[in-house]
Amino acid sequence: MIEKILLAYLAALIVIGLPGYIWSKLLFPCIDWVERIAASIAISIGIVPAIALLLTRMSDTGITPAIAYTSVILAIAIGIALYLLLGPSPKPEMLPSLQISSPSAPALVGISALAVVAYAMIIGRLDVQKYSPRVVPLVLAIGGLWFLAKGRPAKLWWVKFEPSYKSRALSYLQGILVILLSLFRGYSGPVLRDWPYIRGHDQYAHAIMTNLMISQGYSRDYMIYPPGFHTLTAILSHVSHLSPLDIYIVLSPALMILPALGCYVLASRMIGPRYAFPAAVFASLVFDSSWLYLVVGIYVDVITGQFLLAMFLATVTTIVCNKLRNLKRQALLLALLGFTIVLYHTVSTLYLAIISLAVIVLLLPYLLWKDRRDAVALASSFLLMAILSLPVLWETYDLPHVIAAFLGSTAKRGAAQLASSLLHTQIPLTIARLPNYLSPIGFWIGCIGLLVLLVSLVFLPPRYRLTLALLLVWGIAFFGAARTPTSISPWRFDRDTAIPLSILSAVALVAMFGKVRRAWIIQLAALTLIIFALFTDIQRNLYFSSLPSGYLVMNRSIEAAAEWLKEHNDGGRIISTPYIHHAANNALLAIAGYSELESAPADNLRDPRTVLPGEQQQEVSLSLWVVTHPDSGRTIQILQQYDVRYIVVFEGFEKYLDEPYKETISSDIFLDYPNLYRLEYQGYGVMIFKVLA
Repeated sequence: MIEKILLAYLAALIVIGLPGYIWSKLLFPCIDWVERIAASIAISIGIVPAIALLLTRMSDTGITPAIAYTSVILAIAIGIALYLLLGPSPKPEMLPSLQISSPSAPALVGISALAVVAYAMIIGRLDVQKYSPRVVPLVLAIGGLWFLAKGRPAKLWWVKFEPSYKSRALSYLQGILVILLSLFRGYSGPVLRDWPYIRGHDQYAHAIMTNLMISQGYSRDYMIYPPGFHTLTAILSHVSHLSPLDIYIVLSPALMILPALGCYVLASRMIGPRYAFPAAVFASLVFDSSWLYLVVGIYVDVITGQFLLAMFLATVTTIVCNKLRNLKRQALLLALLGFTIVLYHTVSTLYLAIISLAVIVLLLPYLLWKDRRDAVALASSFLLMAILSLPVLWETYDLPHVIAAFLGSTAKRGAAQLASSLLHTQIPLTIARLPNYLSPIGFWIGCIGLLVLLVSLVFLPPRYRLTLALLLVWGIAFFGAARTPTSISPWRFDRDTAIPLSILSAVALVAMFGKVRRAWIIQLAALTLIIFALFTDIQRNLYFSSLPSGYLVMNRSIEAAAEWLKEHNDGGRIISTPYIHHAANNALLAIAGYSELESAPADNLRDPRTVLPGEQQQEVSLSLWVVTHPDSGRTIQILQQYDVRYIVVFEGFEKYLDEPYKETISSDIFLDYPNLYRLEYQGYGVMIFKVLA
């Protein structure tokens, strides 16, 4: 495992580190080393896969080792050439520094009470769902009392950022601390409990699509998914000489640092450098959203919805507020970040559309009136983003039918059918459950920050007010989308609300440390209680992340069966019986090198989120027929039509079937037909039959 870790991290440094580092010096005016790391990652994961996909389409092959290495070399070479030609990106002349008035004494008393209630929820003394509605009036009261008997509630200072040696040392200490704790939260569970495997089941579907990218250059025949993530994984696999599954096992826990990096950059650019560290702590250590994504293996959501989107909005803020002399490079970077989101994930593309619409509606009209230069930069970046994204959208989705599906017409095929079928398929979380779902203390502090910022907007300059409004639109729009089943993924909107909440929590927390006259004892008590509750929540989160996972779907028996299949793979297809919501099917297919004809329980076939509609659903339905009617004439026809060579039977699969199969089907049913099936392999809980028909 140590050798795999070293190879994977060396490959990540070559593929994700070096190209982006050069391009970040060219495009992004970084102010410290944390921003440099964030910008390097964000740019690399867009440029390198894009070049590889272009080379793949030109050569009409899969992602070969030659294409993988060439894409990295070209990304580095083009970056160096442009850097030598144009020079480094100039740093911002001025940075905004938001100053929120500290809370009044009555508000501090309410904050103390809120900290006690949140602590009781964290340790389990109070039921979060039951008592959360009762906390709402307290939060509203704190927001209302915050500026009691105060003068101007908020001020904006424009500061020239020239960090001293002391501030640089503090920046290094804070950044290293957050990164190490984030890595601990990501790696502790897998290292202590999972390896040589890793928790999560979506990783196996990703591995299958990565193998398809390597062999064919396309993955859309397996699932409707943009090609960016699987192209990047294929490149990392070639450079490191590790399999896609090994890449996931070693590198995926490191993704825990991405929400911290994204919130660090966004908070620094939007509200001031002193808010960056608290925002990073909330994003990666307090809120549970990014960790929950890793537990189930949904890695792409962490990259796009919790990192790239924050970097996108930070770049918008840089263009509008940071007073740069030349905006062409930032406009190019904004287009590149938006294109990368489209290249990686479907739901995050919807996120991008929401944020882009907010920018167009809130900012562009004002900038056209006040500052044509900034308006032209934003408009040109959105136009370039659309031009870059159109081939990806066209190749991945059937755009006309997708639009028609959202407008209410009956979709007939592909992504349009998927889009229409996913509406109303998930029940959104209630408001009472959301604090427990994310973090009790973090959620309520973020709500206080929202109220305080809403009041403060009136007293800020128009341009900056509109920029801050983008953050509020982000949080409110996501919260609203999560409350309606008409959105494609309400629970993803719920989880990703944690990113704007992290910025809002940082606003409230930093403001609590402001000077309070006469009530310093109350302030000290409130801060002590808040910090104690936060540390308790962080400690609890780190502890729970190190516990065994219920999403560890791989074991040595399944791996051994998959390796046997891989060794005996002489073409054709396989069918596997349903098992644990078909997670083990994906795992076995990923290792064995197959991509089709997995089976699933009948109730999963009725859930469009479990099995995609269309041709794939039809094939899964046929597989279910075979494992429940092993000797029928239709089964023989299916086995011959699809050239099925092996059938994998998981012990106890019958309990996942609908009636009446639970009573009539057993795990050893294929043994009853020796003229049709021959037992070739038997391990703990799994049997493999060779098809003789």
